[in-house]
Amino acid sequence: MNHPEIFLLRHGQTTWNRVDRHQGHMDSPLTLRGCEQARGYGRRLAAEIDDWSAVTIHCSTKFRCRQTAAIACDEAGADVEKIIYDERLIERSYGQWEGLTTAEIEKRYPEDVAGRRVSRWDYVIPGGGESYERLRERITHWLSEQPPASRLVVFSHGVAGRMLRGLYLGLSKDEILGLDEPQDQIVQLTQYGAGRLDSIG
Repeated sequence: MNHPEIFLLRHGQTTWNRVDRHQGHMDSPLTLRGCEQARGYGRRLAAEIDDWSAVTIHCSTKFRCRQTAAIACDEAGADVEKIIYDERLIERSYGQWEGLTTAEIEKRYPEDVAGRRVSRWDYVIPGGGESYERLRERITHWLSEQPPASRLVVFSHGVAGRMLRGLYLGLSKDEILGLDEPQDQIVQLTQYGAGRLDSIG
């Protein structure tokens, strides 16, 4: 399948990222480091993109992504008013784990943690959680709507970003689960594969 060129960015560090607290569909603001990461994204995007009129900017509706996108676009000289916000780009829901640290989850819900280890892809965390398979469905739907010849900048999340990369590159479930979640690099996806662009400090 032909896909557009995508500059994929994860939101900058948040206050909950800093203390290993699961966010999912919940939210927290960027730290000072996260704001600087967003500015670095903007400087790098400015170095890669000459004509912003030929680029479409997509963003998760979550505040941490909106904040990152606003800072990065302002730094890059892109029009913030043209950002397209899409709920399909939001992070995977962690259900009753949201708002808890990994240590708190392991203490309160040991059976959930054990169940997830058995089938990480299909496991649904109680309390409205979302499986990787459900996440795959909505990211696939979003990706299928993007014109093949287009050039996109996409602000999303750690797990949602992994899923988008995996689907774009045709990776297996295990390969998708094994991908990293960079918060200081832009992943550039093209017909030739994936590359990394370091932020400009």
